[in-house]
Amino acid sequence: MKQVRLLVILLLSAVMMSACGETTMTTSAIISVVAKDSSDSDYWIDVQNIDDPDQETTKVHISDENTWNLIEINQYYTVTYTRDKGSAEGDLSTIKKSESE
Repeated sequence: MKQVRLLVILLLSAVMMSACGETTMTTSAIISVVAKDSSDSDYWIDVQNIDDPDQETTKVHISDENTWNLIEINQYYTVTYTRDKGSAEGDLSTIKKSESE
């Protein structure tokens, strides 16, 4: 019985420790598109979070050219994107034109 209890404690500890090592962050924000660019089949926009104008811009990669074509510079959007901790680049998950500002 003590061995089972010890095994359960070790497994729970391992699960909790692995959760602490997560390196991907998801961000949802209202942003302003500062710039957009492409190279071959790689598309991205540079965005500024309107709630934190002192923060550096983030480069958000877009997998679909049609989506990239519809995005306008100096417009506001509600976006969700994922990025690695410490990175200034992310991958777009969702985007919707915002009526903010």
